[in-house]
Amino acid sequence: MRRVLVIALTASAAIGAGLVLAVLDRTTEANRGGEGRVGARSSVSVVPDAGPSLKLKPGSRKLVGELALRGKNLRLETAETWDGAECLLQTEAQGGGASQCFESGLFGLSRIAFSVSSDGGPDVFRSLYVLGVAAPGVASVMLTRTDGSVVRVDLDRTRAFVIESSVEDLAANVLPARLEAFGPSGKRVDSVAIPALR
Repeated sequence: MRRVLVIALTASAAIGAGLVLAVLDRTTEANRGGEGRVGARSSVSVVPDAGPSLKLKPGSRKLVGELALRGKNLRLETAETWDGAECLLQTEAQGGGASQCFESGLFGLSRIAFSVSSDGGPDVFRSLYVLGVAAPGVASVMLTRTDGSVVRVDLDRTRAFVIESSVEDLAANVLPARLEAFGPSGKRVDSVAIPALR
């Protein structure tokens, strides 16, 4: 069973066969608005084409980048909804994907917009990756994992990134724990905790 997790502190929604939550390491309040909409301090994500709740403004879709993973390619885009939210859209060449929409814009609450996606879990993950895009002015992103190891990604002009867990890491229960964003000078400009996946 394919499962997409976008992790949140307080808001969650069960959609189809997967559990989709939103990413925030901020104080949250009750979700404002309908399914797939994110209030100024909360967020809920939806699977793309999950009914009428995700109404994108025609012509607003913009390609961020195409990213390669083991056995699949992902297309990362941004788009705006009719009521002014900004969304991060993730689609697979083989079909399927996820979206996350923010009333305050992609970077209204954090310098990093990201999701954690997995196949399997929570007991045994067959695959797991962190995918996202950083705000302008962010030069690199660092992922700290539960064993204390780090993976640092220097960003290109698209500012898109994907960090995939190895099969060995998943077998050893080494999971994503925190994302940090760094400016061109190397100064940390944001830090977002990823709540425990197990």
